[in-house]
Amino acid sequence: MNVIDQLKTPQGRIPVHDVRLTQGESPCLEFVPANAAERFTTSDSAMPRPASQTGIEDLAFVDKNGLLPLALQTGPLFGTDVRESLVDWQSAANVARAVVTVQEVVNGGKPLAVLQADEESQSEALVAKTLVKNVETGNDFSIFAISFAVDASIENGYVAHMPNMPWLKKFVGDEFDYVIGDIEHDPDGADYLTVTLFSFECEIAPLDFALVLSCFYDGAHAAALIDQAKKTITGFGEVEGEAEKASLIRFDAATVEGKLDVRESELCEDDMVSLRHLVQALISLHLEGVRVDLFRSTEDDDFLSFDTYLAYLWFLFSKKLGDVKIGYCARCGKAFSLARRRGVPKKYCSEECKTAAKNDKTRQLQIDIRQAYAEGDGVSEIAAVFFPKQASGVACDKVRHMLATWVELKHDVDADIAQGSGDIVKRCVAEGVFDQKYVERRTKALKKVRERAKRRLRCAVYKAMPGGSIGRSSIEAIDK
Repeated sequence: MNVIDQLKTPQGRIPVHDVRLTQGESPCLEFVPANAAERFTTSDSAMPRPASQTGIEDLAFVDKNGLLPLALQTGPLFGTDVRESLVDWQSAANVARAVVTVQEVVNGGKPLAVLQADEESQSEALVAKTLVKNVETGNDFSIFAISFAVDASIENGYVAHMPNMPWLKKFVGDEFDYVIGDIEHDPDGADYLTVTLFSFECEIAPLDFALVLSCFYDGAHAAALIDQAKKTITGFGEVEGEAEKASLIRFDAATVEGKLDVRESELCEDDMVSLRHLVQALISLHLEGVRVDLFRSTEDDDFLSFDTYLAYLWFLFSKKLGDVKIGYCARCGKAFSLARRRGVPKKYCSEECKTAAKNDKTRQLQIDIRQAYAEGDGVSEIAAVFFPKQASGVACDKVRHMLATWVELKHDVDADIAQGSGDIVKRCVAEGVFDQKYVERRTKALKKVRERAKRRLRCAVYKAMPGGSIGRSSIEAIDK
């Protein structure tokens, strides 16, 4: 047993003390795990755990500045090594962001348009929809597909913790949806995790489903999918006669050439059930290593044990699907979860941003108030504009405080005293920004400053004159 297995909690989390990003040809997150001795002497419930708000949403919208703080909270996502590929983390984040977005649409928090292609921004559709119609019978069905770039070659990485591909799942309800998860390999060497959902209005016969698969996948691939369907879908392949059994894997695209009308289509409100099934299928892909453990796990986690912390995050997400709602920080723009929040809507992603935004707002308010005063507005007039809902006295005191702490105004008052004009001083005293005592203090202070300056200048002149002599006219000039 290695240190990873020793440290791993029932939630699949590996507590860590530190994490750093290593650059190079294959950038990685390198974790420093907690001491194994701590793990054996500390109960599972007492082990360090990430902040309670950590969830799939945090992974979905993580940016480069938030990557290391998040990684420090979660520890390794894939649960087998202290080094994890940055490519794997990016892939996991891309899938999470897509699922969260689709679920938001299902919940009514975002329009369908966010899932479709945008010609203006030249963005591709997040979920592609295809309509297929049998021109002979008039029957039709829909295909929904979502795809993500991954690196299937990374050992014990993101893809390695998913089920063996191809993977099939069936949903039965008002519609009959069949989901296929697969890893596709492009000729250029790129790998793609593709999840495809076939939606039928009524139950489809096994032979018909085999025909559908053979139309959209090549022969060998279709045969593998059909074989998998026999193992995972109830009733699939339960046909009588050797000839019919054999026919399940004999169909190919030529069989229905010219009989199917295939065209791209726009998503609509009637697709919500299938979109929900697509989300559920993507979640299920991440729960392959989950098992019941009555003696180690807890009731809070449904007595389940997780092989990776990523699986645990998806499990938590699955329990709040109906509440999924994403907010965007009013200060930094970072996305965050609004699930199960009550009362006043949350506007900021963190207390740091909330405090900074408050400071920004106060700073801007000060700038605007001071600008208004500089342009000639009076204190009471400014207070009525910027604090309309507050009592006049309270509002005026706030304005006076912001003006009294204005460094530039203090300098102007000092200059006005020194020049002896008195216009600025009179206005500030009349408006209550500064009182007469403040003016008297500044007058005395400035007088002392001038006297010190005169003394320094006299000394400098004496030292500069031959024999230390200086004329009366020169002294009078200094005194002035």
